[in-house]
Amino acid sequence: FVESAALCILGELERDSQNWDAAIARYQEAIQKADFISNAEIRNIARTRLCMVLLLSDNLIDARKTIEDALQIEAPSEKHVVSAMYGIVLLRQGNHQQAKQQFLQTITHTVALLNHCSQDIWALESQALAQCGLAICDQSPELTSYAIETFQKVRELVHDKGTLQRMVKLYEALCLANTQGILTDELHLAASTESWLK
Repeated sequence: FVESAALCILGELERDSQNWDAAIARYQEAIQKADFISNAEIRNIARTRLCMVLLLSDNLIDARKTIEDALQIEAPSEKHVVSAMYGIVLLRQGNHQQAKQQFLQTITHTVALLNHCSQDIWALESQALAQCGLAICDQSPELTSYAIETFQKVRELVHDKGTLQRMVKLYEALCLANTQGILTDELHLAASTESWLK
């Protein structure tokens, strides 16, 4: 477990420097070690992190394969991350109906988590991304008000610059599917690095 977790951290450092190939290699090694020890949580985490790198580097085919592998692993604490990430990949590929189902699942998972801990920043992030995704899927700018509110909650709780920048990158990856201009300027401001680092 420790080796896989350490490799995930190294992968994050490479990802944040946009060294995509190096980050991918770290995460793939982390997946191998996690699979060997059969730890569901770290197996899932390594795959979702790899999916994010593939998504950010515009490798949507491998991103989808990776996150679909993660779906086969029973790790309850990571379900909201997996469904949100899968929804973003599907949305970027133009599969709005399938993406919508994943975003709805994300909402269900995050509501349950937030009922236990209203300050779970990862659940809030997944929920905000799902709300953005649903707005695009339903072609409904009105839905973005929910995402704005959720992003504002995240902003109040997170003060680490690296974490905030990672969250913004994922939001920006989702925004590439915003071809109809559904996501509003107010939402972009609420999710922007400038807004969060004030």
